[in-house]
Amino acid sequence: MPAPKLPSMFRNVRTKPRQFSMRSTHYDQRKQKWGKRKAQLDADFSKDDPQAPGRLSFRGKRPSSDERRKVQVRRLLRTVIAMIGLVYLSVKLAEWLVK
Repeated sequence: MPAPKLPSMFRNVRTKPRQFSMRSTHYDQRKQKWGKRKAQLDADFSKDDPQAPGRLSFRGKRPSSDERRKVQVRRLLRTVIAMIGLVYLSVKLAEWLVK
């Protein structure tokens, strides 16, 4: 007589878990209009058209390494100036409090 199968705290990964799918009976007019519009747009534009929606290219807008370096230097300079100003203000505040 085989041993009874006891429930395990580990899920059996070989079997697919039970799923529940409920199809809505609600009629969504906006969704249907959007589906028609999308189908019309897909039909109007060919896949090889570079001006077709969905084909975005950001390669030309990327700044060069020299421009990025200049921006980093400006950012670092601003940070250093702000830190010097804060240190100066804290020293002056400490002097004022000691008096």
